[in-house]
Amino acid sequence: MDSRQTYKNIQNEAIQKFSTTSWPTQNEEEWRRTNLSKFAIEEYAAGEQHEAVANITSTVETTRWFDLDVSVNSEGDAAAVFSHEAEKAGVTLSLLSQGEASSIRNMIRWSFDKMDNKTGFWNFTRLGSALILDIPEGIHLSKPVRISYSMEKPDTTIFCSLFINAGDNSQAEIIEKITAEGEHSCINMLSTLSAARHSRIKTAFVSDVSDSSIIISHRNILLGKESTFLDFQNFNGSKLSKSRTEVDLAEEDITADLYGTVYAENTEHFDIRTIQNHQSKNGKSTALLKSVVTEKGRTIFQGLIDVGRQGVLTDAYLTNNNIILNDGARADSIPSLKIGNNDVKCSHGSTTGKIDPHKVFYLASRGLRQEEAKGLILEGFLNQVYNKLPESFITASLPLMEKKLSRVSGRSAS
Repeated sequence: MDSRQTYKNIQNEAIQKFSTTSWPTQNEEEWRRTNLSKFAIEEYAAGEQHEAVANITSTVETTRWFDLDVSVNSEGDAAAVFSHEAEKAGVTLSLLSQGEASSIRNMIRWSFDKMDNKTGFWNFTRLGSALILDIPEGIHLSKPVRISYSMEKPDTTIFCSLFINAGDNSQAEIIEKITAEGEHSCINMLSTLSAARHSRIKTAFVSDVSDSSIIISHRNILLGKESTFLDFQNFNGSKLSKSRTEVDLAEEDITADLYGTVYAENTEHFDIRTIQNHQSKNGKSTALLKSVVTEKGRTIFQGLIDVGRQGVLTDAYLTNNNIILNDGARADSIPSLKIGNNDVKCSHGSTTGKIDPHKVFYLASRGLRQEEAKGLILEGFLNQVYNKLPESFITASLPLMEKKLSRVSGRSAS
């Protein structure tokens, strides 16, 4: 079957499922703590909608990044500009509707089959606007690929879809950043990665949106033999962020690390789910999410380590740590294990509490104001994640977090 016809068939299947499936409700375990109807999702589905990319052009500008800038202006028009330097390095970027999709045909089907609710089907109804980022076998990118989505138009839904095909022994750092200045935006994101054997891929997602926006994110990762993978997500802004990241360790000797940081304030609601699927032997994985919650903010972390019968010698960890800054804030942590054989080393844990007053007293006794002491403690708390990240991910995300923390410490963000 022609590759374009394959994606059209999947898109049509998504349209059919979207039209016949109800929105998730709190009767479903994954959505039990998030009332989607409270956020008027039906109004976004019935309102104005735009694909993130309508066309791709290239630029010869040389920077510290391989850049792809995607913008949707106040009129809803979309455009993308890709670094010519990245093209010279061997990376190709294309629109699914316009390029050759045979190399990712199976990846598209695999990712679609992961979807089990209307929010995921919704993204696939706009599949033709998805981007394909192809990193050929043996290519080691010397600089990160930075994909920036910016959106000015208010009261609009935008679909951002990316399929990354990383060949054998490839190496890359890829950063997706969404900036939404428009009020009451809905961003529906899909990122799918297929990383072949011996690849070394690191991905990041950074959000900087208004507190009236909604983000729905699905991240599906399929890893090949002896590959290593790192994913980082930094959540800032939005009245609702619902994120699901699922990584399949499908072959032997794979290492995968999932990291995240959250700052929830006002009435912001973050519902984050991670799934570590161990399907073959000698896999290693870690998930670590750290949250700071203040005012009437709320975070929910649902983590699962799922080890199949073939996943012998699995070594997997799942950790969620939360700091609550006041009585109105709330953090729910639901880590879980599903173990299909007896030859594994798996554990999970979570902590939720306020800042230790003894630590504040200690720092205050050495000349820091109480607010500065609290800010320094929070920095140290989050640095347990940031210290594990490549410099490019820190550069893209830390200033946003420092801006949030400055409201606690009273110091200006650097």
